[in-house]
Amino acid sequence: QVSPYPPIFPKRSPSVGLRQRRRDSTDIPSVDVAVQAGNGNLENLFEDDLSTPELLEPPSLPPAKIDWEIPRKALHSSIGFLVLPLYFSRPEVAPIIEALTYGLAFVTAADVLRLNIPPFARLYEKFLGAFMRESEKKAINGVIWYLVGVIFVLKFYPRDVAVVSILILSWCDTAASTVGRAWGRYTPKLPRSILYIPIAPRKSLAGALGAIVTGSLIAFSFWGWAVTPEYIPNETPAWHWAQGGWLGLGALSLCSGLAAGITEALDIGGLDDNLTLPIISGGLVWGIARLITALL
Repeated sequence: QVSPYPPIFPKRSPSVGLRQRRRDSTDIPSVDVAVQAGNGNLENLFEDDLSTPELLEPPSLPPAKIDWEIPRKALHSSIGFLVLPLYFSRPEVAPIIEALTYGLAFVTAADVLRLNIPPFARLYEKFLGAFMRESEKKAINGVIWYLVGVIFVLKFYPRDVAVVSILILSWCDTAASTVGRAWGRYTPKLPRSILYIPIAPRKSLAGALGAIVTGSLIAFSFWGWAVTPEYIPNETPAWHWAQGGWLGLGALSLCSGLAAGITEALDIGGLDDNLTLPIISGGLVWGIARLITALL
């Protein structure tokens, strides 16, 4: 007799299905209704688990990371606004250098403690860590190089060149960073060397142009407006209006901007740009001013 069931659908015994249903029923958790009712929880017995506040609330997002680059650059740029009133008030340079030297000694001592005593490092970073990049937390504080650069130009450069050097340090570095972060992705990266001059990595053409324009505006505004031979008695400025007029001012401004842009992009043995920017750019600006004075 031919079986009514095709080969792909084998006939199952009724007892097999019964045993399967019994096994499945054992997987269902049992609930003691009497106990739940005695505890006054009968009305919540069959409530959907999704009604609990923990499941209804959206998952909490991690706190947003604060970008402290803008406050750092604002503090960096504020030094330039302090230098101009000091220049216009015609102060003696020696007391300023002395005060900055004491400040340098204090910051250096604090940095030595930070790098060698972990509890002090934690306390230091708790209050001032927001103004430090991650790469600076295991290295020498950039403020030390900043103070060394400022003290150097005040000590060895003419007063007007020193002021321009500090303004380049304060504003060109900020301009290069800000413009580079905003528009650097749309312009090519600078090569690692230009005419055998080493260039720092990740420098963009946009950032370099920002530094060049800012440096040119600094020189044009300062020497075109603030400086006259009679402004500071017994001190001859590196350049003044009688030395070439508009032509001399334009040449000095353009060359100063180029010097600022090139110096800001330099990579000299990993030295901090807070040290190299005022010293090298100031030396170049001073040399350019003397050359223009000799030619015009």
